[in-house]
Amino acid sequence: MSVDIMQLYGPGLSFYLAHRKPSARMNAPVGSSSMSLRDVAVSTVMRSKRSIGILDQSNTNKLTSNICHKYSATLKALHASNELLETRARKLSNNIAELELDVTRVQRHIKAFQGEILMTWQADILTRLVEVVYERSGWKMPGGITVSSHEGMGEAKVTLMYRTAARKIKKETLRRRFGLSVQYYLALQRYDEIVCFRSTNPFRSECTFAHWLMSQKENHGRIGLFNFWARLFPLCYGRTVKETYEQF
Repeated sequence: MSVDIMQLYGPGLSFYLAHRKPSARMNAPVGSSSMSLRDVAVSTVMRSKRSIGILDQSNTNKLTSNICHKYSATLKALHASNELLETRARKLSNNIAELELDVTRVQRHIKAFQGEILMTWQADILTRLVEVVYERSGWKMPGGITVSSHEGMGEAKVTLMYRTAARKIKKETLRRRFGLSVQYYLALQRYDEIVCFRSTNPFRSECTFAHWLMSQKENHGRIGLFNFWARLFPLCYGRTVKETYEQF
């Protein structure tokens, strides 16, 4: 390049390239004041990625595989746990259903038993009513047998005797001599239906029947039933329901 041109325009680009010094920024260590904040951040991220192996594709695939395997194992265990819980829930539901069925059966047995017991109590007190009517009227039982002289007779014969005796009692006799309404006459007419439930000794059920009747009265249960049978207690057993209840 001529001296005149250099003086006029200065040195060319080749002069500066030949005399250029390496950039301080490019060679400056991390953290030096000559680096920009962006350079520092990029350098830090790159070093962090290298330290955990993210830049290595094989490490990335391995990490992903491990995560998927753990997730799959956890999901499988969760499904197994859910199936176990569902099985237990089904068993529990079946057990509850069986228990409810058992309770229903027991309740039916209790009701049936109570029904039979009630019929026994009713049969016994009506048996006593038949005996009282015949004793106070001076009558003999069918077959010429007195109330106290049928011991040793077969059960079938005794039952037939009471059934026949009950049918022979007239409603006028009950009303005039004992002050009993027609409802008691009708009860004696149905004595055939419950005579098979009677006890060998009609006094045996006095106490239990009295307690049951008092429970109906106190609990405001079957008051009509209480009033009907309580009317017979003084006549058949010589004391009221309350007296029997308190005494025994």
